[in-house]
Amino acid sequence: GKDKDYVANNILKIVAEIKRLSPRTAIYVESILPVNPTFTVFKTHIDQSTSIKYVNAILEKEASRAGYTYINLHRSMCDRDGYLSSKYTNDGLHLCWEGYRLWREILTSYIPR
Repeated sequence: GKDKDYVANNILKIVAEIKRLSPRTAIYVESILPVNPTFTVFKTHIDQSTSIKYVNAILEKEASRAGYTYINLHRSMCDRDGYLSSKYTNDGLHLCWEGYRLWREILTSYIPR
């Protein structure tokens, strides 16, 4: 129920506070995951595709500006219509096992070896 600018600004405030308290910590900012409005279980949550893309654009821009690593999970989990792929969800909002597997795979690629 919060405005998209409110959401983006609060995420960035949290990240800035983490960086302030732990300046040598590498910061990774993840995109908000997509949703899929073709499911009907969480109607009030899954109609947020436009807002999610808006917030993600702000997060990506500000992460770059601040020297954080931005991880675009959203793009990897979308179907051809730009929604959360049904292979990664059972309800349009939450990930199923395959979605979490992909998330882990993406994050693992950022871990220094």
